[in-house]
Amino acid sequence: MQKLRQLGRLLGLHFLGGRRTWHNRVFDERFACIADKDRPYHGSLVWDQNIVFPVVHAAAGPGTCNLEEGCNIIASGPSLLQVPDRERLLDRFSVVVNGAYAAVERGARRFDLYVVTDHRFVRNDWDRLCAGLEASHMFATHHHIYMEILKRDPRVLADRRLMLFTNLNRPYLGPRLEREASYNSPDVRVLRQHVACCFDPAVGAFTGRTVVFFCLQLTCGWGFRDIYLWGVDMTGGARNYVEAAPAPSYLLSCLDDEILPSFCLAAQMAAERGIRLWNCSPVSRLPVEFFPRLEPDVAFKGSTGGISP
Repeated sequence: MQKLRQLGRLLGLHFLGGRRTWHNRVFDERFACIADKDRPYHGSLVWDQNIVFPVVHAAAGPGTCNLEEGCNIIASGPSLLQVPDRERLLDRFSVVVNGAYAAVERGARRFDLYVVTDHRFVRNDWDRLCAGLEASHMFATHHHIYMEILKRDPRVLADRRLMLFTNLNRPYLGPRLEREASYNSPDVRVLRQHVACCFDPAVGAFTGRTVVFFCLQLTCGWGFRDIYLWGVDMTGGARNYVEAAPAPSYLLSCLDDEILPSFCLAAQMAAERGIRLWNCSPVSRLPVEFFPRLEPDVAFKGSTGGISP
C-alpha cells in the first residue's frame, strides 16, 4: 500500500497518494493555537474561543539549567525499578514520560519536564496524566495532545507552565515534512517513512513511534552535552507502573523496522555534535555500539540540580 501511495503522489492521484494534510482532520474546530507576534516563541492555546492558556514553544529552550551537566530521560520500562536510589534522578534536569513518575520517590520535589505524546494515554489514563502534571514543573507535548486535554477538561492546564512542539509526522494545519525538506537543514534527516530525526526544536520532532524519541530529539536540540536514558527497555508492552487496562505498545510491532533505526539515526547525529548518549537501563534492546551502557552509580555522579523553580 505504501508503494501504491508513493506512486499515486508521483502521478498526482490523491486516492492513491493520500492527502498531505489529511491528518488535520483530528483537530476539533474549537481548538486553535495562536502565535504571539510581539514575543518570539510565545503564543496561546485557545479552546472554544474563550479559554486561553499561554504556551512557550520548545525553541525557547528548557529554561535555566546546566546544559553541561546533562539531563535524565526517565521512561516507562520495568528495569527502572531495579535502579537503587531513584530519587537521585531529580538531581539533574529530569524529563519524565507518561506514568514513569510513579516509579520514583521524589518527596516534595518535582520533575523538570513531563512529556506525553500518545492520545490514548490522555483518553485512558486521565488520572495518571493529572498526577504527572502535579509532579512536574512544566508540561510539554504537541498540538493534538493539548486538544485532547482541552476537550476533556481545560481546568487541568490552568496555572501551569506549558511547552509546545510540532509533531512532524502530523504537523498542525500543515503538510507532513517531506524528505526533500531535510536537504537544506543539517538538523533534520529523513531516511524513510517513520525513520527520521530532527535536532531543531523550532522545526519540531518526529515520533519514532515512542515518546522517548520525542524527548531525545528535544534534549539534543537544546544542547545538553550528556543525556542519560533510564527505563528504555524496549522489551515489550510491560511498564514500570500498574495499569488497569494496559495500552498496546508499538514496541511489539515496530521495534526492528522503525524504532531502533530511528534511535540509531539520532545517536549518529548526536555523535557528530559531540553529544554523549548513555543507556542507564539495566535491561535494554538499544544497541550498545550506539548507546553505551553506564552503571547507575556512575551516572549519578556530578548531579547537583535541575531547572530553577
